[in-house]
Amino acid sequence: MSSEQYRWILVGNFVDNINEYRARTFVPGGHLETDESMIHWYGVGGSYVDAGIPHYAAIECKPNNSADIQNLADVASGIMLRLKIVKSAAEEEAIAAAADKDNDKDVAADEGGKGMLVLLELVAPPVEAAVTMKEAGLFFIGNVKQCSRRFPMEVLGNATLPKRGCRSVLASINDDTGETELVAIAWVDRNRRFFIATTCGLGEGEMIQRKRLRQLDKTGRAPPDKVIIEVPQPKAIEKYYKGAGTIDRHNRIRADELRLDRNLGTKHWDKRFNLGVLGIICVDTYLFFQQVLSANNRTMSCLEFFGRLMDRLVDNQEGIRVTRAAADPGAGGMVPPTDAAEPTVRKTLKMKNKESTHCAQGRCGCKGCMRKSTFICSVCTDATDPDQKQEAVLVLQPYDGGGERVLC
Repeated sequence: MSSEQYRWILVGNFVDNINEYRARTFVPGGHLETDESMIHWYGVGGSYVDAGIPHYAAIECKPNNSADIQNLADVASGIMLRLKIVKSAAEEEAIAAAADKDNDKDVAADEGGKGMLVLLELVAPPVEAAVTMKEAGLFFIGNVKQCSRRFPMEVLGNATLPKRGCRSVLASINDDTGETELVAIAWVDRNRRFFIATTCGLGEGEMIQRKRLRQLDKTGRAPPDKVIIEVPQPKAIEKYYKGAGTIDRHNRIRADELRLDRNLGTKHWDKRFNLGVLGIICVDTYLFFQQVLSANNRTMSCLEFFGRLMDRLVDNQEGIRVTRAAADPGAGGMVPPTDAAEPTVRKTLKMKNKESTHCAQGRCGCKGCMRKSTFICSVCTDATDPDQKQEAVLVLQPYDGGGERVLC
């Protein structure tokens, strides 16, 4: 076992139990999305990374180096279905036995069922990902960003797209069946974007409508007018953007509303990682609760829900075991009632634990008495040893200047 494998044991079982529980209790819809969640690391780093987290991701578009988790989420509810820890390249190769698979493809193929649509923001070779999904019986739409191996990026990148909504499409057709297997799309909105899909083909989607201010009246100092701009889009791109922000919304609630990474500081990487996973569970609980409230046409803010959840967790008595006295067989199974005010004698902490600290020493309860006591009373906390009993004045009401001398 390598050093990295040994350290991942601290968090691996927690993630595995979550995946097992989700697979057993949650049935997803037909629309899934995969993306990453970053758990920020505020401990040691740089040359001292071997003393901390086994592997962290340094992504150019992310502000901080963080632990990376690949997620699979249900688009309809937003609940995470499966988590996968992103480890070092050497560790991934050892686990996958040199299999040519990407983290995103593994996550989706393990959880998705036949006929489901998977959305993926691709940082891996897009054609291999699409073929793997198709072989697993999954429909697939991916946004090609960084890696473009075997993707016709040069042809689509040089295509002339004069205005928003224009597109250029290339299709891969099976010679034997005549079926369209893969579709590569270049579509321009503000910028040119590239997609690969195994479904929807060349179908036309709904128009994108945006309200904008335009200066239609050029005379004088006329105010601008509100106009509606329509941008056409393919059906595959419409389906992609309907669910593409599911995990980003989940991450935003965890980072900006729950804020466990900032409120609970620690220098132990395993605690930081487990707290991040706990934040994912809390957000899943909130999203599930929102589904229940939406059925009754009600809503609740994140902060209100998390406040109520913490109150319930603090006052939770489910894990406390209540001990009861054993019944006397001779009394017919009945436990005789006990008087709570009846004094009982117990040993002090000093006599019980053989400690000599000042805070563990029993004291007599009389005013001004500082002598040690061997036994203390459970009701009046006064000494019960006759040799240590001191006289105290019990003032009777109403006070007449006198008093009755009693023993404590």
